Amino acid sequence: MNSTMLPEPLAGLGLTAFPFPKAPATEHLFRWPVLDEVLARLAFGLATHGFALLTGEVGAGKSTALRAFCHRLDATRHPAVYLADSALSPREFYRRVLDHFGVCPARTRSSARSSRPCSPTWPPPSGNCPC
Repeated sequence: MNSTMLPEPLAGLGLTAFPFPKAPATEHLFRWPVLDEVLARLAFGLATHGFALLTGEVGAGKSTALRAFCHRLDATRHPAVYLADSALSPREFYRRVLDHFGVCPARTRSSARSSRPCSPTWPPPSGNCPC
């Protein structure tokens, strides 16, 4: 089945999209005061070139708030990467962030003796590090 096609029971109800997607479109989010407060604090952190830490209970809406905030950003001025895997080692975390932006580390422990130059590209390549 094509992922864009709805199963017949849903299409028969007149639906044009799955009713409860894992990540709903940000324009369809219910705007509640807490979300507006989070978005304002994140915007303040960005405007002041500060650092923001978003914490909360499971299911509180942290990921949803971050997606809504990133959706408002100009991606050419404020590129963002979202990593939802909390089991990453620090090394893998940094590798994924760098890979997303098409940047290769200048040196790693395994390549410290044979480091090669890397030319970062923008927009990021779709795939692994270009080096």
